[in-house]
Amino acid sequence: MYEAPPSRLMNEPRKPVLTPRPDLGFRALVPVWREMFRRATLRDDALAGVAALGPSFALALLAAQHARLPATTALSCAVVGSAVVALAGGTTLGLSGPGLAMSVALVHIARDHGAPGLALAGAICGLLQLLLGWIGVGRFSKLVPLTVVHAFTFGMGALLVLQSVPSALGIQPPTDLDTTHVIDHVSAHLADTRLHAVAMAAFCGVATWLGARYARRAPVALAAVAICAAVTRFARVDVPTLPDLPRAFLLGQRPGFPAQEVTQFAERR
Repeated sequence: MYEAPPSRLMNEPRKPVLTPRPDLGFRALVPVWREMFRRATLRDDALAGVAALGPSFALALLAAQHARLPATTALSCAVVGSAVVALAGGTTLGLSGPGLAMSVALVHIARDHGAPGLALAGAICGLLQLLLGWIGVGRFSKLVPLTVVHAFTFGMGALLVLQSVPSALGIQPPTDLDTTHVIDHVSAHLADTRLHAVAMAAFCGVATWLGARYARRAPVALAAVAICAAVTRFARVDVPTLPDLPRAFLLGQRPGFPAQEVTQFAERR
């Protein structure tokens, strides 16, 4: 009788499900860092970073407005977080910035528990990520269907767009950002729409879309945000703004970490 040869997979030793990585994979990042800072690609990488700065900048400011936090705090977190992800991402083609899902979740935490609760939640998430990276759970991410990832991102994006409608119309945002409350608030204050705000929102949206389609390497989105900010500043256009942003940039103020408030918040819990 014919006997089939043993399978190659049966002869290979079975790998453990979880492989702890005490160095968190940093040892494998050394070749990536060398490739990342090559002179031949540094210029193109810098231009790509500037082009991606516009959407990240706008999303950070939007999260600051919804969370009722200083704009400089959101911008500082976006810069520091993006730098960490870029250096520890394990690839030279990574793109980092404020995430849609995290922005929506952190906004609700900040509204319910304030800056101390937000700082504590961020610290816990960071520790969990380090723990999962040390255990080696990240390899299971390849089992998640891409359809689920795209659907989840689309849902978060749609929710974020809906929450941005009041500001795009020049209406003060509602106290509650739930979907029904936002729709009711916009319907009740639709007569208070400011044409300047609508024009700026349409200009930024169209400019960002055209830039992503026809000039991907140009910082079109950042230029559109800068133009609208300059018009608002010097022409004194009556549109909703974040009051601490221009003052903080001009005076160079740095956001502080609410260490005492975080300790008091943790003790109360």
